[in-house]
Amino acid sequence: MVMEWMPGGDLVNLMTSYDVPEKWTRFYTAEIVEALSALHSLGYIHRDVKPDNMLISKSGHIKLADFGTCVKMNANGVVKCSTAVGTPDYISPEVLKNQGQDAEFGKEVDWWSVGVFIYEMLFGETPFYAEALVATYTNIMNHKTSLKFPDDRDFSPEAKDIIQQFLSAAPDRLGKNSVDEIRNHKFFKNPEWNFETLRDATPPIIPTLKSDDDTTHFEEIETRDRDNAGDFQLPKTFNGNQLPFIGFSYTNEYSPVQNLILNLKNKKEQQPTIEQPLTNGSSAAGVPEEQFQEVVIRLDSKKRELEMLKENIARSDIRAKMIETEKNSKKTIFLENK
Repeated sequence: MVMEWMPGGDLVNLMTSYDVPEKWTRFYTAEIVEALSALHSLGYIHRDVKPDNMLISKSGHIKLADFGTCVKMNANGVVKCSTAVGTPDYISPEVLKNQGQDAEFGKEVDWWSVGVFIYEMLFGETPFYAEALVATYTNIMNHKTSLKFPDDRDFSPEAKDIIQQFLSAAPDRLGKNSVDEIRNHKFFKNPEWNFETLRDATPPIIPTLKSDDDTTHFEEIETRDRDNAGDFQLPKTFNGNQLPFIGFSYTNEYSPVQNLILNLKNKKEQQPTIEQPLTNGSSAAGVPEEQFQEVVIRLDSKKRELEMLKENIARSDIRAKMIETEKNSKKTIFLENK
């Protein structure tokens, strides 16, 4: 898969590097509104709108990314889903409330996430964050009383109003009926651009790039050691499907799926089996359909838990950096005054 190179990083890194003013927040929110409007017009809901998925191009404009959680709306503009998909801090209350049931919801779940995003841009943290995940979910479900605005920050009445309208009950949420409800909100009124001229406007930050492959706007990550091709071990059962992956450290023999399937196949009860086709046209060993679905459900649950944990760790690191930056800034001011 080939993707467009977005050298400016994402909005998480931007929030780590800058104290984002309301003017910037207005611009980036408008671009996300237009991105979601385009996605919704195609009949899809994103379900994981957050700064991590907002990438900055070399021109400074942003683009929405990560469509792996997208789901197609039906003819009535809703989807049926029993699983809470998304990132904890940004999930809407109606999605949480109906987890485990065949619930219906529409594009308004994305607009809830936009409200969380605006709050985070202005105040440096998400509105319902808590150390414990259960507490975060409780705050979201009790959003009418748990939504608070800091007293020590300057922000306009329009900013407060649009956040409150996004972070409201689904039937009353801003954007529920039309994206024009959002475009016409007073928060977006400014003398520099409107929604028709937005793409031609000058973004708040244009990345400074030293080369075409400059990665200075991304967090540094540890280089992962790779096994040499000569160290590749064939699994106990080799049918040719692994040939394209020689040289990679991963082997199917040690995968969670394989282990779960092996455990399930050892059960005494046997049921009619179905063949699970592989992408290269071959077929895997027959696994009872009910057992296969059990594996999929368990893996999906573990994957969500892992993603939530990673998100919480990442956001804790960001908050720590912001606190440290603020402390250093205050220390510098104190020394200068002294």
